[in-house]
Amino acid sequence: MKKLVILFVSVLVLSSCEKPNKIAFVNTEKLIQDFNGTKKAEAELKKKQEDMQKQLQQMGQQFEAKIKKMSPRQQRKNYQKLMQEQQQLQQIQQQAQYQLQAESQKSIQDISKQVNDFVKDYGKKHQYNFVLGTVSVNGAVMYGEEKADITYDVLKELNQKFDAGELDSAKDKEDKKEDKSDKDAVKKVVKETKKDASGKAETKKESTKK
Repeated sequence: MKKLVILFVSVLVLSSCEKPNKIAFVNTEKLIQDFNGTKKAEAELKKKQEDMQKQLQQMGQQFEAKIKKMSPRQQRKNYQKLMQEQQQLQQIQQQAQYQLQAESQKSIQDISKQVNDFVKDYGKKHQYNFVLGTVSVNGAVMYGEEKADITYDVLKELNQKFDAGELDSAKDKEDKKEDKSDKDAVKKVVKETKKDASGKAETKKESTKK
């Protein structure tokens, strides 16, 4: 009987020593939406888009002005050349759109990585066993106590780190290099399009000679 009592007491002591899992959750949508890095990336992309639109519009106006200066006879004579220029402008516009889309996609990936890495570090630092992510509709967490929601605390620390420059991503470093080497947003696209067009022209000439 004594042995059973001792065993029972031992089990109680061991079970009382076991720490319960420390679990919290964050609203992923709110975290990313209110992250200063997201706001900065959105502002930069918006400015780039506006700059590109202005420059493309200017190029279009210059092309139209060039045509207006020509007489109907000159227009007919230079018809082929004008068509090529128009196609080149369309290609530049398409390339600019693709470039913005690619930058937007990369920006989303970089922000997601920054937030995910930070939440992992935050969880370890505050000794959480699990930090779950939830979204507004059909999230992984269907219900959670309000005290388990650490979205605000994570967001506060995340933004502090970002504002202090402690979350500089690879993209930020690349952007700084690009700003120094090429401030014109469309210049690079125009250069690549013209290079591609001249390459095709050379190939066409060579095949004609043959």
